Amino acid sequence: MKHLFLLPILLILFTFTSCKDDEEAEPIVETALDKELKGEWANYETISVYIDGNDQVAHTDTSRVEVRHTFNKPNMKILHSISGSEATVKYALPDTSATRYIVITDSENRQDIFEITTLTETEMVWEKILRYASYKSGDSYITSRRGEFTYKFRKL
Repeated sequence: MKHLFLLPILLILFTFTSCKDDEEAEPIVETALDKELKGEWANYETISVYIDGNDQVAHTDTSRVEVRHTFNKPNMKILHSISGSEATVKYALPDTSATRYIVITDSENRQDIFEITTLTETEMVWEKILRYASYKSGDSYITSRRGEFTYKFRKL
């Protein structure tokens, strides 16, 4: 009789216990923008402009170090040409009709958002504006009112 009492408990446990997750991963849907990005791009120039409190350019910097970006939704592999360092991050393209943005998320869930201002078959430009961006001047860092960053890419 005691064993019959255990039978409903075992049936309940068996019903709610599973060895395998029954949910399947959502299929990756590629939008037209995803298809345009897919492949390898070289970030060949980055222009940084720092604006002071009077809305005047306080400092500019241009970097021409090539950084490769390989897009394969949802991943983007980044390879730095000089250091050889490599990272894989996630990217997303939020659905907005007016402006195109790309959201990059690293392995620690930190996000960075860029506006895609130009995208052709061979060229792409991202822009980002940061409030209170810092730049190095001599041995010290100076904080500007805002930093305007432009990233230029070419398709490889």
